[in-house]
Amino acid sequence: MNNKEFIKALAEKADVPAEDMQIVANNFIQLIMDEVSHDNSVYIKGFGAFSLKKKAARKMYNPTTKENVDIPEKYSLAFKHSPLLKEKFNS
Repeated sequence: MNNKEFIKALAEKADVPAEDMQIVANNFIQLIMDEVSHDNSVYIKGFGAFSLKKKAARKMYNPTTKENVDIPEKYSLAFKHSPLLKEKFNS
């Protein structure tokens, strides 16, 4: 399911115009991105939690060029599902 199909299905389920649902979905995603970028986790009951995860800097070896490469630290978005969501998929 792509974004357009998702918005259409969500709009039908909520009985609102797709254009309005697109605005709501964009604001929802933006709010999650803003909170996580400020190092706050976002927990949605029954679904899971979004948080920022820090990956440490490290050294790697490139076998093609035979050089050591320094990989800087970086951040990535982490998602941890709720027990309820896990139960739903495993039942």
